[in-house]
Amino acid sequence: MKRYPVLTFFIILLFLQCRQQSAEKVVIPQVKYELSFPNRLHHEADIKIIFKDLPQNPLVVHMSRSSPGRYILHDFVKNVYGEKITDSTGQSLHFQQPNPHTWQIEHNGEVIFQYKLYGNRLNGTNSMIKDQYVLLNIPSTLVWPANLSNPIIRLQVEKPVEEWKIITQLDPIDQNGLFFAPDLNYLMDSPIAIGDFTIRKWQHSDKKTNFALAALHRGKDQDITDIADMTKMVITQQHEVMGEFPEFFQDHYFFILFYLPEAENDGMEHRNSTVITNNNQIAWYKRKFLTTISHEFFHSWITERLRPASITPFNYLDINSCPELWFAEGVVTYYDDVFLTRAGIREFYNYANGLTYHLNKIINLPGKTYTNPAKAGLLAPILDGSESQKPENTKNIHTSYYDYGDVISLALDLMLRTQFQEKKLSLDHYIQLLWSKYGKSETPYDNQMLEETLTQLTGDPQFSKDFFQNYIYSNQLPDFNHLLNQAGIAIKEKYTNKAWLGDVDLSSAYGGAYITAPTLHKTPLYNAGLDQGDIILYLGNQRIYNAPRYYQLMYRFKPGQTVKIIYLHNGKRKESMITFTKDNEIEVFAYELLNRQITDEIKEFRKSWLGVKTNQ
Repeated sequence: MKRYPVLTFFIILLFLQCRQQSAEKVVIPQVKYELSFPNRLHHEADIKIIFKDLPQNPLVVHMSRSSPGRYILHDFVKNVYGEKITDSTGQSLHFQQPNPHTWQIEHNGEVIFQYKLYGNRLNGTNSMIKDQYVLLNIPSTLVWPANLSNPIIRLQVEKPVEEWKIITQLDPIDQNGLFFAPDLNYLMDSPIAIGDFTIRKWQHSDKKTNFALAALHRGKDQDITDIADMTKMVITQQHEVMGEFPEFFQDHYFFILFYLPEAENDGMEHRNSTVITNNNQIAWYKRKFLTTISHEFFHSWITERLRPASITPFNYLDINSCPELWFAEGVVTYYDDVFLTRAGIREFYNYANGLTYHLNKIINLPGKTYTNPAKAGLLAPILDGSESQKPENTKNIHTSYYDYGDVISLALDLMLRTQFQEKKLSLDHYIQLLWSKYGKSETPYDNQMLEETLTQLTGDPQFSKDFFQNYIYSNQLPDFNHLLNQAGIAIKEKYTNKAWLGDVDLSSAYGGAYITAPTLHKTPLYNAGLDQGDIILYLGNQRIYNAPRYYQLMYRFKPGQTVKIIYLHNGKRKESMITFTKDNEIEVFAYELLNRQITDEIKEFRKSWLGVKTNQ
């Protein structure tokens, strides 16, 4: 999407007027949205859209079913009601509604479409309308014309309270809440936040790029200053890797933060802004909060501009599958904590220990048996939180593209640093090359182009072929022990001799430990025939009265020990023999926490990998 200054709006209007006066009349459709909030106490907005100079019948209007950055169906029309469709005189127009999210409207050149919107979810995808503030994520807020070519789009946004501020990447036409969008995709990508924000502004050292961090919160203003200062440090490290910022509209970028109890913990990238929501206490969570800021801002390069072909253009009316998400999201997930470490916000030993979570999810959960990074992205519409399509056996048959992409990106970075040490290659250089080839020109890429670019970087087509065949299109895992040891990081077994029957979700119900989710493949519970809905009553001769009792008893048994398990299955008492195995959960530690030697080679490797970057 290209950016246009507000002057363009007036040039277009002038062009329209001139052409209308010519013999060959050309009419450009106009769309004006008017947003007001007279009943925001009850989470309601009034939306009015004026369509003018319409060229054809019928006008087709849609409400989005999906939203960029989310790949599932939301069916936002569920929060649209009270529609009223008229001409400029108030006369009702005939329309058809072939499905809940589409209106086909007969007209004589002008349509006025009005409705009410309910918004009561504070996250990066939905909308929240309250008496204290308003957040509008546009796909969940506005209907849009499907069959108009390059209409002129304006928005008139009411400020419910005069002192409140409107924060958006949309182009302001005046100081009274009138904005301009250069095209429909840019409109859909432009959240609008209204409220009494605490704002911190700064200019990057390039003397060109301007940032604003706007926060609604219930902490101290010093906390926002701290977050802004740390954000500067993080984005400076990102700039050092990429060599430049993307071309932000009018050289401005907005961080829009909601630190409120009703918020969901979420972040969503946009072309020139990000919306981040969190319900934790700002005073103690602000450093962890920086991981999301790091993640979403790095999307300014990767995904917003260096974008997969499979979601270009984004389909607002259907699911969006993307086999490149291992890169588009996974690489960004890998880098978010890397940048915090390079900025000095996170200690090296904390970074190393933080690898525990993602490595455990990939190494020890059975889902990778049936998937791989490319397939995980393809299944994003199922895995990305959809309630209507939520799978019932996720841990056994699926793996998150975030987690998979994260650990595979870690492996690729360490492989490049070791196997191509003479060339001093790293994942940084791979990202830089992809940015120069595809990101700057916004040329969509696919997995084949990613592989070709890796070959171009390394000069070794066999390495690239093996990497993609083994780790992207297959479910093999690299030797993380070997790769991490070079950086003075060790993978250790968390427990030396702890008995284990399998990670299992339990609740206390029906006089025992009630299994609330499918048991994991090939674990002792699974092999003994227990599954979701069963109630564990005895382990050996020990009575299981509730879930805590089950976990307490684990420490009374040893790996290899076989006992009788008694449980209820479909209301009938059953028993089976079950053999305890060893708990294979791992932990990751920096060598110094294990009293291992830190050699000069390790120090140099760490410095190159996670040290502060300057003038790359």
